[in-house]
Amino acid sequence: MINTHFEPMFADHIELGTVRLIEFSKIMVLTLLTIFLVTSQKKLKYLLMVTSFSLGLIALKGTVFGILTGGQFRVWGPPRSFIADNNDFGLALNMIIPMLFFLGRDEENRKLKIAFRVVFICSVVAVLLTYSRGAMLGVTAVMSMIALKSRHKLIAGFLVVTAAFLVITFAPHAWMARMGALAGGQLDGSAQERLTSWGFAWNLAKNYPITGGGFECFTPNLFATFSPRDARTWLGGLTSSGPHSIYFQVLGEQGFVGLGIFLGLLASCLLSARRLRKQAARDPALAWIDSYAQIVELGILGYMVSGAFLGRAYFDLYLQIVAVLIVLKILCKKEMLAAAIAARNPAPVAEPDMQEAMV
Repeated sequence: MINTHFEPMFADHIELGTVRLIEFSKIMVLTLLTIFLVTSQKKLKYLLMVTSFSLGLIALKGTVFGILTGGQFRVWGPPRSFIADNNDFGLALNMIIPMLFFLGRDEENRKLKIAFRVVFICSVVAVLLTYSRGAMLGVTAVMSMIALKSRHKLIAGFLVVTAAFLVITFAPHAWMARMGALAGGQLDGSAQERLTSWGFAWNLAKNYPITGGGFECFTPNLFATFSPRDARTWLGGLTSSGPHSIYFQVLGEQGFVGLGIFLGLLASCLLSARRLRKQAARDPALAWIDSYAQIVELGILGYMVSGAFLGRAYFDLYLQIVAVLIVLKILCKKEMLAAAIAARNPAPVAEPDMQEAMV
């Protein structure tokens, strides 16, 4: 008899993939709305303040909890949210730390400046309290770059080194045990699972280089077909539970073409932010753009470093930072155009009144 029942290879994740596609489409719509609605420096500042303080206040709560419990427990994000997982929460905090630093540095209101600094410190502490190794690498990269970009580099560098020494000296045993495996180059179950997932994504992309496997393709059924050779033996029987990396997530789900677009967008954002900083350096009227461009640079740096170890490729906060960069470019061009028009058409000098001149 002829078997008329045929089930496509990717049938088992069509429903979950559709949900993810709808979710990502909504994020893209809100990203476009952000670009259309934020039309001035003031609105852009308010957007970054709301974003950074919204996440920063959760970090403040987590820091207080960590202090009261001696850092013995992990800090998690809000339940049923994109950042509910400790790794995702650490990633988000690494992306808002530059916002808190540069907005606080340039803030003129004394009370608001203090609030920025307090939330900034709590955000750094909360990243460590997530017990996320990827987040720890991310905050190390972000804080190192902040020290290099600081107006007082030696003092900032000294504070970073001192903070690292205090963390190593007084960190609880549970935190040191988790980070010690990373420092010693040892692979625990979590790290081994990541290698398995990355090998699966590579094999899947090699077979479907243009389209990939589609959203949510990291399923046990597909893993049985595209898993690394003898993965169940040489990685202790572990299977894929997710991409565990923004890069391998895009590679597995969207193929090499999608990964190229993803990496191209990241590189384009970094280059555009650097170009904006150079333009701001040549014109004193654009000096405010420099801080915002650095927020974009370091926010994306935190995303790239921490994201290398968790699957949050379609993170709405990352796309918001991309929208901030686009708004910055638009505002910069508007101000440069206005300055050029003013230079070509100087305001006429008012002539004195004839009666006043006679007097």
